[in-house]
Amino acid sequence: MSSLPRRTFLAAGAGSTLAAAASASAAPASAAKAYLDPSGDRHVYFTGDGVPLSPREWASVLLQVTQETDVALDSYSVGGPIEELEAKFAQKLGKEAAIFFGSGTQANLIAMRHVTAPDTKAIVPRESHYYADSVNTGPILSQLELIPMGKGRATFTFEEVKEEIEWNASLRGNKPVGAVMIESPVRRKDGEVFDFAEMKKICTYAREKGIRTHLDGARLFLSADYTGVSTREYADQFDTVYISLHKYFNGGCGAIVAGPKKYIEPMVDTRRMFGGALPKAWMYASVILHYMDGFEERYSSAVATTEKLWKTLDQHPRFRVERIPNGSNIVVLHVKGDAKRLGASLRKRGATISTGGPTSTDGWTSLSLRVNETSNRRSAEELASFFIEGLDA
Repeated sequence: MSSLPRRTFLAAGAGSTLAAAASASAAPASAAKAYLDPSGDRHVYFTGDGVPLSPREWASVLLQVTQETDVALDSYSVGGPIEELEAKFAQKLGKEAAIFFGSGTQANLIAMRHVTAPDTKAIVPRESHYYADSVNTGPILSQLELIPMGKGRATFTFEEVKEEIEWNASLRGNKPVGAVMIESPVRRKDGEVFDFAEMKKICTYAREKGIRTHLDGARLFLSADYTGVSTREYADQFDTVYISLHKYFNGGCGAIVAGPKKYIEPMVDTRRMFGGALPKAWMYASVILHYMDGFEERYSSAVATTEKLWKTLDQHPRFRVERIPNGSNIVVLHVKGDAKRLGASLRKRGATISTGGPTSTDGWTSLSLRVNETSNRRSAEELASFFIEGLDA
């Protein structure tokens, strides 16, 4: 990835440090739900979207939840905390109903199966997880004819969609477009978001034509602080929305699809048909609910902290920060020096980065860094000192 000129960064206040800075042993058994790091970990990870809980830490969170709450059992992913989880996401996304799935692949599969009208085609992003990474779930398991759009891009345009829909309507046999799917942010494009103005035009046009719409918003909650568009405003454009529950709500597994009852309620039987009605899922829902409470506020704090960090590093002669155009929680940090030695030094100080990026002929190594809520465990100033001192360690 080529480097870009230095740019003006978002103004950001100092990120607040969460209660994770305290030791776990100091926390009383009745600690508030905001206490999210059962081991009192202060380590910052720039390598994923969520908190990388070890099995012991995940079990500790689950123990805390079950000590604080009388958790009921679900039966094949119905009832118990699953019901609470579905209701909370339906409300947050402004939809009538929601349904839990064990994986995002299955969530998208079943959502598109129900959203796409019979004997119609579906427009999907070529760079999407659904089209490029789900092993032909649409054509093989739902007999859907897919029209991939936007080769090499996060965004395809309203004009492209309109042209494709009109062309299909003119064909002999007339198998028209019945659904449009959009992914945002786009994993295959380093978290780049779909252009919101084009998204709104596409969804408005689809609604006028009676064409249904689905949003793969797996990482949607990670984009609002970067785009200025709320999660609810994104969801309002679409009939159905998928959200990942394991990437940054730390559920271990899980996904949610929200939308009108006429689409969501029949998915219960389809979920069972595809073997997705987990006999017991209360443990996943309980941990997700634990992290869901206050997530947006905590994530905004993490963004503020890292924006200050990027600005500080970008002013140092041996670092250069490159923003992904229309990006979200991923940046590229160019380092003039031994990246592996920097990574080792950071680990000793309390931060983890991925050091496997390419190195240019003039000695700059490009590293992909991700923002997640572990950035709340240290101040921007402390993290900057880790990076700068780590270069010469």
